[in-house]
Amino acid sequence: MGRGTWSRRALVVVTTAVMLCVALAAPGRAAAGWSVVPTPNPGTSNLIGGVVAFSPTEIWAVGQTSSSTYSGCHGRTLTLRYNGTAFVEVPNGQTPICAAINGVAGASTSDIWAVGSTNNGRDTHIRRWNGIDWSVVPGATITVPPSGGRQQRTTGFNAVTVRSATDVWAVGRAQYSDFSRRALVEHWNGSSWSLLSVPGGWGSVLDSVVAVAADNAWTVGHTTGGTGSVTLVEHWNGTSWSVVPSPNVNVLNALHGIAAVSSTNLWAVGDATKSTTDGVSTMRTVIEHWNGTSWSVVPSPNVGTGNNSLAAVAALSANDVWAVGYYDDVTGSIPIRRTLTLHWNGSGWTRVVSPNPGTGDNWLTGLATAAGATTVWANGISAAGTLVEKFSG
Repeated sequence: MGRGTWSRRALVVVTTAVMLCVALAAPGRAAAGWSVVPTPNPGTSNLIGGVVAFSPTEIWAVGQTSSSTYSGCHGRTLTLRYNGTAFVEVPNGQTPICAAINGVAGASTSDIWAVGSTNNGRDTHIRRWNGIDWSVVPGATITVPPSGGRQQRTTGFNAVTVRSATDVWAVGRAQYSDFSRRALVEHWNGSSWSLLSVPGGWGSVLDSVVAVAADNAWTVGHTTGGTGSVTLVEHWNGTSWSVVPSPNVNVLNALHGIAAVSSTNLWAVGDATKSTTDGVSTMRTVIEHWNGTSWSVVPSPNVGTGNNSLAAVAALSANDVWAVGYYDDVTGSIPIRRTLTLHWNGSGWTRVVSPNPGTGDNWLTGLATAAGATTVWANGISAAGTLVEKFSG
């Protein structure tokens, strides 16, 4: 989805997985398709947690900004709107906030949800935009460890998806009263958030979620297994969440994004590594596909010999799927992180070159587009400041 405390996130039109309408340029012109869209940096530290597309001309980016000139914890919300040329900050009460935003989703421009973590990653954070300003919405009660144990608490949301005003899912990880750190799933029914029981075990974390129907939702992440970590895929059948078997290609495996074309055609993306201690192993991209019966690995490209990872995926049809993330350019004396964009045309995944502003690190963490649009939007993180890129076919 670089990664901050809770930065392996993926978005769906409504966050983690987004339905796309993309007219892909011919391979020879693909590199010219992606461009950087100017975005404001009002503070000294700025971050876009996600982009939401409501129509071809109504694109919103949400995150947070901080500065010593701001009151309280020196942080506040950052809400940007695309005016056809650039993103401009939306006037509002500039709600003071000391939180990291990792996922954004919206039912409309007057109903946007943003989720993440607060209190230095010890608590979940949920905020809602009503068309005028942001307000903090209480999440479900999570019984915390006794005093002392809470100081080491690791809790927060990584992604949110909105199917309707009364059907919203948020996923991540929490530390519970038994001191276990494991997967977290909460649901909004139109009036309150509720905590749902979810399998996965100790060490499990969920990074992305997509809702196909009221009785058909999927979430992905990873959990501990064997001598490393294994992919984690879970399914909601309208009554409960259950683990669905998914393949692993190496010792350390994780899925960070999921998107649905239909109930029998889903894509999940992530990464896998042989070892983090042998000094030679590097992270490689992982892409898996659901055909209605089982998950299988689909070959995916990697750039160079450095780390490669995919954070988000978005799909419109069986022949039009995008995935984004990063690769580490190790050709120089110092590794530099670069944006990575891949496209599925129905027969295979290929790399589509994307820009990297400035001379420092850049990486992409999410995707969004509006139905009927021909432009794909990607948000990410850059050493040069906030980062939004678009692909015009």
